Amino acid sequence: MKTREMLKEEKNINKLSHRHRVQRTPGVNEIRAREEKFTNDAIVTETRRTRFKDIIPQYDASADRHCKAYFQRQDVQRLISVTRSREENKMYKHWQRRQTIAQTYTFPAFNENDRPQQEV
Repeated sequence: MKTREMLKEEKNINKLSHRHRVQRTPGVNEIRAREEKFTNDAIVTETRRTRFKDIIPQYDASADRHCKAYFQRQDVQRLISVTRSREENKMYKHWQRRQTIAQTYTFPAFNENDRPQQEV
């Protein structure tokens, strides 16, 4: 005689696990055993974290091998070149502005003759 659980499993023919396309869904006992073995590593990662080193590494989508084809498209390349040139122009203008401010507010250099003389 079949139990209710066996009948429920037979009814779920449409599940991918029953069509052997993915791994079979683990039972309740197996899930509970996995939960007992699970350790929260938040304490470990907190001790590894420093002020200068992040736990999560920086991500650059243009260097990702899965996104490579997207960044090689012509329209994306055009967009990147436009935004990159805008950022470079902003930085160059900012640098020029700082240079002009520094030149206007610098004190002129003293000549040897212009120095105040010590009184004897």
